[in-house]
Amino acid sequence: MFRVKNTRSGYLDAPYFSSLKELDAWATGSTNRKLEGVLEYTARPTPNDPRNSGKLLVCHDYKWRREYPNDTALDPALTGNASDSHPHVHKKSLNDIYMGVDVWGRGSHGGGGFGSYKALTHIAPKSLGLSVALFGQAWTWRCVWIPVQSVTVTKGRQYEATVVYKADSPPDVELDIGLSVRLESGDHTSVEVTPIPTTDSELPGSWSKLTIQFSVPHDNDAPNATGALGLVVAIVTEDSSLPVDIPLRLGQLNVSALLPQAAATHTPALLWADFSAEGARATLKWEVAATFPPLTSINIKTPNDPVPAWAIHPSNAWFPRYVYFNIYALPFTRDGRVGQPEQATWIGTTGWDGQRNRFELGLDDLPFASEDQSGKVRFYVQGVTDRGVVLPWKDCVFVDGNLHSIA
Repeated sequence: MFRVKNTRSGYLDAPYFSSLKELDAWATGSTNRKLEGVLEYTARPTPNDPRNSGKLLVCHDYKWRREYPNDTALDPALTGNASDSHPHVHKKSLNDIYMGVDVWGRGSHGGGGFGSYKALTHIAPKSLGLSVALFGQAWTWRCVWIPVQSVTVTKGRQYEATVVYKADSPPDVELDIGLSVRLESGDHTSVEVTPIPTTDSELPGSWSKLTIQFSVPHDNDAPNATGALGLVVAIVTEDSSLPVDIPLRLGQLNVSALLPQAAATHTPALLWADFSAEGARATLKWEVAATFPPLTSINIKTPNDPVPAWAIHPSNAWFPRYVYFNIYALPFTRDGRVGQPEQATWIGTTGWDGQRNRFELGLDDLPFASEDQSGKVRFYVQGVTDRGVVLPWKDCVFVDGNLHSIA
């Protein structure tokens, strides 16, 4: 858990606009009255607007269409460059036109808040040359960098990192969390970080998953670079004078070298499980496996062809590796029925006990051992790989055991 105390940020208000007027510059409000008397949003410059006579023009992105920034062409009458321009019209350039973005999202394209980037993308300051006026009245945006794990990477090599987390924020707080990398040298701009959208970003139990790919470019210095993987937490509050408590739980953080696209794809799985009892303890054992997808085409010509049917994996250590295994238990009813794995109770996780693919348990480890059951229990083994993949139940294994065999 961490606590962030927000400080009130500056915002554009009436005194700011007064200072603009003192500079003989006009900034349009959220509405504007046209020459024919129609009152509507000022989404783009129009030459008949008397406010355009000032040095500065601000247009709002309320009710934007996608093509509006491109339609914001400078009319000669608007810029004061026409032969019949009035002397009170100040000459303008593209740098004098500001496209306003309201971070509160009141009709703003992109919805405001962390969606304001959509409006900025359409404004395209680099290609169109327009400037941006970001309006954030009493809007506070504070980013916190939380380093989690130190890393040493090889320069020029692509890596993939995944984090599973859970954050509980108050209803009046907007929270956005990103996964990133920072170098120990402080040169954060040289790290190329690319967020990767995943189909399983929302996990059961209110857990969330983030995935990025990153690399550090080659240079003339050492071949390796050290830094840290961590979270960038952005917090938005309306009342910035109050502290905010946000519980943040990390489930796991994984980083591994990115496999080339031509590498053979496989699915990690578990092969079998076994239950045995001796004295007051029982032991679960299992074996891991990997499955390949069905072949869509076979390029081998004879059974003795040395060319393999599947693409060769670039590494000898291609076989899936597991960080740990979660063990679940589900008792049978007296009539011999058993439920689904989703109904099972977690009873433990394998640790650093030096035992590979095995888990020991006793009656004290089972929350239902003293209940009036048949004595028969189904144990499930679920693996978690070094790439952050939690095996679905169809790729897991189970074995039935009798508690009466435990003395």
